[in-house]
Formats: sequence, structure tokens, C-alpha cells
Amino acid sequence: MTENSNGFTAEMAQKFKVEVADFIKQYPKIEQIHIMFPDMNCIMRGKAIHVSALEKISAGSMKMPFSTHGLSVWGKDVETTGLALKNGDPDGVFWPILGSLAPAPNSQTHGQILTQLLPLKTGFESPVDPRDILTNILSKFSEKGLKPVLALELEFYLMSDQTPADGPPMPISSGKVQRVNEIDALVDQQGFLDDVLAGCRQQNIPIDTIIAEYGRGQFEMNMLHSDNVLQAADHAMLFKHLVRHCAKKHGMRATFMAKPLAGQPGNGLHVHISVLDKAGNNIFAASQADDVANEALLNAIAGVLDSMPDFQAIFAPHANSYRRFLVDSHAPTNLSWGYDHRGVAIRIPEFRGKNARLEHRVSGADANPYLLLTAILAGILNGLESNMQPPPAVVDGGMLGDDNLTNEWGAALRNFKKSEVAKQALGVNYYDIYLACRHDEMNQLCAMIPDIEYSTYLHRL
Repeated sequence: MTENSNGFTAEMAQKFKVEVADFIKQYPKIEQIHIMFPDMNCIMRGKAIHVSALEKISAGSMKMPFSTHGLSVWGKDVETTGLALKNGDPDGVFWPILGSLAPAPNSQTHGQILTQLLPLKTGFESPVDPRDILTNILSKFSEKGLKPVLALELEFYLMSDQTPADGPPMPISSGKVQRVNEIDALVDQQGFLDDVLAGCRQQNIPIDTIIAEYGRGQFEMNMLHSDNVLQAADHAMLFKHLVRHCAKKHGMRATFMAKPLAGQPGNGLHVHISVLDKAGNNIFAASQADDVANEALLNAIAGVLDSMPDFQAIFAPHANSYRRFLVDSHAPTNLSWGYDHRGVAIRIPEFRGKNARLEHRVSGADANPYLLLTAILAGILNGLESNMQPPPAVVDGGMLGDDNLTNEWGAALRNFKKSEVAKQALGVNYYDIYLACRHDEMNQLCAMIPDIEYSTYLHRL
């Protein structure tokens, strides 16, 4: 089997050719395709091409500056990544993700395809595309005969499209009533939700449940469990893209910003994870007679908690992310775990039988799903390999303990910078690129003076 330098085989190219032909036959009105991939900040980057040029992607002839992997959240090159002009700003090449070719949200004439932007020449000790970084950690599970199974829960806010670019968000409805779990809150947005669900069906995104969350205009969508971890991360990215476009169609805006409203809950990205052995058995499953989690689940909990400070800069990537970590704010603030306890960082919804799993509750909805899952899985693997033991579980009414997560961005970046666990999980190249981009973002934000400082200090000090 022939293979190009980036691993796209002749067999895969043939599959893509069939996929393209089937797509054109099914959607004859679609003329343009958005070739897109998510950058570090989950912003979709790419270009539009005519549908007739689709097959060129599998030939490696669709290119874009590889430095796009190191863009700031403002879309500017971060020179300290070494990806831009310092390196000649070379091109990367798009490679299609099979099965992702679909109609674009709310369009009869546009389609879209999720891709990776890979280097024309390797030149790297370790991968730079987050999807490949996640692939690496999955291969380590596979070597041990293990397969993670997971489901993601994503929260977002709907807001008026009259919301100014510099905020704050304008609510989609008046009143101060919390509409958590209220069916009428769903009915009020039925047109929007119907379009989201229709888009999910077209893009094969497996949505399970929809609920109205605690915040005003806040919703949560849960995805079905999947043993295809890469595809689950792809679906999370496609879902965010879809929700934003559907909101625009209905005269609203959607945001996955971690903490868009003061005094309201933040947006989380919770992950439910179990691990199967070669025979398909859940290694976290205790017997029905057991009163506590089994050894494998305890090891996994301990590993995730142990590496949580190292990876908080992944779980909370931006300045705003740290506004979620407030006491009594529906977001965990310390290194704790418990059985069916929503105040802890690692909740154990089930520990008996096939549904035994852990729920990681720390990450904000602004996190990169590929990096987030890499970090969680690295923690689980370390816990299993080292037979780690967690602290005692938090019980009802019990104290959460003193091992706190930080609510300060700089501290999280310092923890990440000195972490060998993070460097091994992400690879030395992307570890350096991630640090460079986050430090650039932090430095630029620190140089700005927010309005609140003027109103507090200017005429009083």
C-alpha cells in the first residue's frame, strides 16, 4: 500500500474519492466547500473551494501557511512559536478527515469538510497538529490492550445579536428567573434547537440530550458515548461551529466563552470516561456487591488528580477561563473526587457494572477538545501504570480539602511550564508552541487597561 509523507494512504484516497462522489450525487446544488480545521483556540481556519476541486485535498495540493497552528486568538502570528517568518513561514498541507464531508450549517449551496493542517516536511520531533497529539496518547492505550470510551457535555449561552463586540452579553429574554431544566425554556428556542439537531444529523454528530442550564439563556447538549475518541473530539469541534451558525440564523449569537456573565454560571465541557480491555470489559466496573470503586478506577482518579495542576492551562486556556473557578459557582475549585457529587473535580456517577466511569468536571467549554482529552487520558494512563491512590472521597456535607486549583492564569502557566507530564503528553514541539501562544496572549492582555480600573481608580487615587 502506497503512502505519502503524511500517512494518507492510497486506500484512504480511494475512500475519499468515493465519499466525494456520493456527496456530489446527494447534494447537487452545493457548489462551494469550506475546507476547515480548528486552531489552538478552537477557531475554524481554512478556505473555500469549488466542489470540483475536492479530490485535490487527498493529493496534497491544498495548502495554507503552517504558522496557522501558532496564531494568537486575535489571528496574529506569534513569532516565538518559531512557525512564522523566523522559519520562512512555509506552507502546510490540508488532509481530509474521512467521513466529515457534509452540508454547511443552514446552507443549500455550501458544504464543509474537517481537515488537518500537516507539515509538508516533518522537521519536528513530535506532532504539531492537536489531532495527532491525541492519536499518540490513544496509541499508548492500544499498546496495553485498552480502549477509552467517552462522552462529552458542552454548555453554551445564547445572546442577542445586538450584543456589542466588547460585551457584556445581552440576554435573549427578560426577567431574572432561573429556568434550569425547564421544558418551556427549550420550547421557546425550538426553532433554533430543531436546526441544531438537523445539522447534527447531517454531520453524524451523536446528540443524546438537551437541557436548559442554570444560566439565563444557557443550554447544555450531551453526546452519546463513543469508543472512537478522535471522532468524538471532531464532533465537539463541529458542534461548536454548527451552534454558532444556527444561532445567527435565528437572530442570536452563541458563545462557548468560559464565563461570559458575572453572577451567572460558566460554560463547562465535562467528559465522562471509562476504559475497556481487549475483551470489551469495562476495567472500572466493580461488582454489584461492592460498596466502593475498584482498584483500576481508583488508580485512574488518582492519576487525573495528580496531573490536574499540570494541565489546568489546557482545561482553562484563556484569561476569562479562570473566572469560572469561584467557590459555589458550579465549577470545581480543588483537587477532589466523590461519588455522585457535583461539587468535586472528579465525579463518579457509577462505579458498578458496565456504566462505571469517571466524570471530569474541570474544563471550560473554551478548551480545545483534542488537547483536553489528551490531558485527561495521560492522567488516567499514569494512574494505571503507577498504581496511584487518590485521597479520600468527599462525602455528603464533607469538606472539599485544601488542595486548590488556581484561579490565576499565570500560576497555571507556570505549573504547565515545569511539568514533564505535560511535555510528554503534548510532545516537545507543541508544548513549546502552546506556551509561546499563551504567554503572548497573557502579555498582551496584561498591557491593556480595562474600564473597571479607570472607574475604580482614575479619580480616586
